[in-house]
Amino acid sequence: MSQSKLVLLLLLTLLLILPPGCRTRSDAFVIALGDNICTIDPIGSPSVDAASERVRTLIFNTLVKKDEKFDYVGELASDIQRSDDGLTYTFTLHDDVKFHNGQPLTSADVKYTLDLVFSSNFAKSASFYKTGAEKRSYIKSVDAPDPRTVVVTLIEPWVGLLSNLVPVAIIPKDSYESQKTHPLGSGPFKFVRYDNAQQVCDVEAFPE
Repeated sequence: MSQSKLVLLLLLTLLLILPPGCRTRSDAFVIALGDNICTIDPIGSPSVDAASERVRTLIFNTLVKKDEKFDYVGELASDIQRSDDGLTYTFTLHDDVKFHNGQPLTSADVKYTLDLVFSSNFAKSASFYKTGAEKRSYIKSVDAPDPRTVVVTLIEPWVGLLSNLVPVAIIPKDSYESQKTHPLGSGPFKFVRYDNAQQVCDVEAFPE
């Protein structure tokens, strides 16, 4: 039995044997993950593991997500338009989205994030390149013509853009270095602290 499953079993056993009067009400709850959290870096990790991605989805939003029907729909994007030739995707952002520090999210943040991913050697970057004898990017450019609009232009038609954007967490402009130790997103929970030795990541609800 893995260490995390053993801890969860002990917690459940303790709750069952404690008399009702000893159980205190709390707004906190504990989720035990099946594997260790390898990183809290939302986009730059050298590999992609399930436990780290579970934490990422609590703290960050992405442009695109899968809905209950497994269709690709907007998360931070309120609307997604593809050009007739399949080369241009235009994303319109939701109004009034804020990062956990109160800073409003704009297309400049999305452009910064996507430019960083598309031009780096991160694990999540590889999906945006065509494999073969010569490594070639599918992405021609990312533009932010106004604060609520992001335009991604492809070198050639490619059906994989939306699916590969699902795991890409959107971060504030010029924040990548600090994200490695103190993740800052716009998701439902904000980062508080991370203890790598104990494999505990504390987050708290983001009211906005």
